Amino acid sequence: MQFTTSALVSFLAISVFASPTSQDSEEIPTKVLTTPTVHCGEKCGESTVLPGLLVPIKENEPNTAFGTQYRGYAAQFNNANKISTIASFGLDASRPHCHLKFVVPDGESANYNFYGSKQIEIYDVAPFNYQSTTWNNRPARGVSRGVIQIKVTGESNILHFPCRFPYGEIEIAPYGGNDYAEWFELANPTLGLVMVQD
Repeated sequence: MQFTTSALVSFLAISVFASPTSQDSEEIPTKVLTTPTVHCGEKCGESTVLPGLLVPIKENEPNTAFGTQYRGYAAQFNNANKISTIASFGLDASRPHCHLKFVVPDGESANYNFYGSKQIEIYDVAPFNYQSTTWNNRPARGVSRGVIQIKVTGESNILHFPCRFPYGEIEIAPYGGNDYAEWFELANPTLGLVMVQD
C-alpha cells in the first residue's frame, strides 16, 4: 500500500492498540517468558533469541501501562503522537556479542503494517517493570545502537554491539518524522526482531 499522510493519520487516530479495560483485558494477548527463547545456530556457535517482552508506550496516553504484548509498534506523525516499544531478551551470558536484525518472511503480510521510511532506531534503556511502564515513566535512554531499515520481505541490515546482561533491554523508536511500523512477533515463521549472539 502506498504511504499517504491521511493513511498514517487514520492509523494513529484509531488508537493503535486498545487501552486495557476491565471489560476487554482478557482478550488482550500478553506474554511473559520466564526462560529465553533460544535456538542453536547451524554450528552451535551462535544462539538466536526472540524478545521475551514487548511493552508499547504511547505519548498520547502518557500514564497508561499497556503491559507486554505480542505486537511491537514504532510510529509518529509530524514528529508527534509518538509510539515506541520497550523490549527485552533473555540473553546467554556465555555469548558476549549481540547482532540485532528485523526479519519479514514471505506470506505473512497480514501480520505487519509498515508506512513511511520503514526505519526504526534502537536505543539501550535501563531495566524496567513491564507491568507499570508508561510513556511518562519509561526507562532512560542510553546510547543509540543504530537504525534498522526494514525490508518487505527479507532481512534488514544488522546492528552489532556488546550484549548487556542479563536482558539486553532496548527501546524501538520511530526514526522518520512520519512513520508507522506494527508487527506481530512470530517464532515460526520468524517475523520481527531477532537477536543473534555469539
